[in-house]
Formats: sequence, structure tokens, C-alpha cells
Amino acid sequence: MNEKNEKEKENIYEEFVWSFLPQSLKKNFYLEKFENPEDREAKMRIFLTEENKVPDLPTEYQGKKIINTIKKKTTIDYFLITGKKVEIILTRRKWKFEGVEKMLAREIDVRAKGTHLEKEYALFLKELHRKFSCSD
Repeated sequence: MNEKNEKEKENIYEEFVWSFLPQSLKKNFYLEKFENPEDREAKMRIFLTEENKVPDLPTEYQGKKIINTIKKKTTIDYFLITGKKVEIILTRRKWKFEGVEKMLAREIDVRAKGTHLEKEYALFLKELHRKFSCSD
């Protein structure tokens, strides 16, 4: 297979995986890896890494030199796909600036507060619970 065909195949694969994910993530993350074990009991895992693009700088960070960048993984439980549990593993970035105590991180609101669930999925489950737990 030539390089052009290989690149096209990779693009189709990536677009397919992104079709299952919250589109809000596509703006700041790239697909690092996708695992779909043949074992029906094993979880599908989608690994996304935050782009190394510094967010808009608040005043206290402007004109300061970046002295460190750290990455931290966060796991979010996501919808079932073909009967398998799915995890999204986000690798988030934080930037440390010279002379500023607090590290800078992009505000990305994906997880439902107090859970390990993706926001849209949590709202779906909440609505489902509300619908089926009401007595007639």
C-alpha cells in the first residue's frame, strides 16, 4: 500500500472514532490511540491528548516565560458501543509560567460534576432514570 493510501486509511479511521465522541473535544485534542479488544468483557478505550497550544492568557500570565508543562490523565466513562463499555482517557496539559504561582489549564467541561461520566451521557442516564422511576 502506498503512502497516500495509508494516510487516507488513517484519516477514515480517525474520523470514524471521532464520530462517537463529543465534538467539543475535537477542538483541543487529537486522537492518540484507540483500543478495541476482541474480548467482549474488555473495555474499548479511546486515548485523546490535549494539543500543546497555550490557551488565551489572563493578565497575570502575559509576557511571562513558560518554564514547565505537565500532563495528567483523566478517565471518563462513556456510552456503550456495540455492548462494550467505553472509556475516554484524556491527557490534559497545564502550563507553569515564570513568576506565577498557579498553573494555567484550559477550561474544558466534559465530565459531569461528581462523577466519572461524560456530561451528555450523565444527562441521558438522569433523564432515563426520571422517565422509568416515576410511578403511574
